[in-house]
Amino acid sequence: MGQIVLLAVALIFFTRHIFQYEKVSRFEVVTLPAYALIVGGLSIIHRPPALLPLLITLIVGALIGWFQTTGLSFHLSEKQDQFHRPIVLVRRNWQYLLGWVIIFAYGIGFLLWSGEQVNVLTELGNELLKELFVFENFSQSAT
Repeated sequence: MGQIVLLAVALIFFTRHIFQYEKVSRFEVVTLPAYALIVGGLSIIHRPPALLPLLITLIVGALIGWFQTTGLSFHLSEKQDQFHRPIVLVRRNWQYLLGWVIIFAYGIGFLLWSGEQVNVLTELGNELLKELFVFENFSQSAT
C-alpha cells in the first residue's frame, strides 16, 4: 500500500512539472543522450539482437521522439548562469507525457512478448525514478 501511495505522489509530481517551465542543463541535453547512444551501441555490438525488433524499435522511438518535440516550448530567462549565459527554460507539454506513456507501454509489451515476467508497478516506479532523479539513468538497473 505504501509503495502505491509513493508511486502516486511521484506520478503527480512528474506530470505536474511537465506543464511548467523548468531549467534545462547541458547534462540532460548532451550527456544523457550521448551516454544512451554509447551504451545502446555497445550492447548491440556485444549481443546482436534480432534485426526486425531492432528496426521496429528504432522507428517507433524516432517517431515518438519527433512527436514529443512538437509540443516543446523554450523560454530564455532574464537571469544568467555562472558563466554569464542566459538560462534556458523548457516546458514539455502533453505531447511529452503522451509519448512517455506510449514508450512505457511499448517497453512493457516488448518485455511480455519476449517472455519476461513483468511487474508493471515496479517498472513504472523505476521509470519515474529515472525521470525525477537524473542520476538513476546511470544505475545498474537502467542499463
